[in-house]
Amino acid sequence: MTGLSATSKIGFVGAGMVGRSLAVALSQKGYTVTATASRTASSAEGLAGLVPGCTAVATADEVAEACDFVFITTPDDAIGPVTAAAAWRRGQGVAHCSGVASLDVLAAARLCGALLGAFHPLQTFSSVEDGVRTLPGITFAIEGKGAVRSFLAEMAVALGGDPIFLRPQDKPLYHASVVMMGGLLTGLAGAVA
Repeated sequence: MTGLSATSKIGFVGAGMVGRSLAVALSQKGYTVTATASRTASSAEGLAGLVPGCTAVATADEVAEACDFVFITTPDDAIGPVTAAAAWRRGQGVAHCSGVASLDVLAAARLCGALLGAFHPLQTFSSVEDGVRTLPGITFAIEGKGAVRSFLAEMAVALGGDPIFLRPQDKPLYHASVVMMGGLLTGLAGAVA
């Protein structure tokens, strides 16, 4: 791979609300979403059905083989095992969407020479429609270096968001403040109501 751009083939491993929302939004912004896999075939087929030109495949390894950049949008405890189950290429990009996990969970990809990142959209995803509609204006917390950092920052801006950059040691405090602020605001709104 010579570089990451809007024409890079993008894949998703994990086809829940976050993966589906990001895949649809990126496709609508002109990114090439090519392949998806998930824990169940029906989830992968559901995401693929929302994105023209996207194919549902059976494994993370098949997504990695077909794509230049792969988002792992699984629950946090599955990121490491999913990463270890795929054969990554030197220069290929891979990012998780966890707000708390470090890039260490992508260690298997690093050993193969892949470029690592984290891309955390700071919002909840109750549905694909709401997820896509509310992406503009949100913060995207990004971790990574060089080409991955630039690629993810450009992607956040293309989605109408505001990128911020985190160091590994910032992640626990970032996540704790997000969780507390979300719960605090909800609690206050409930008390006022």
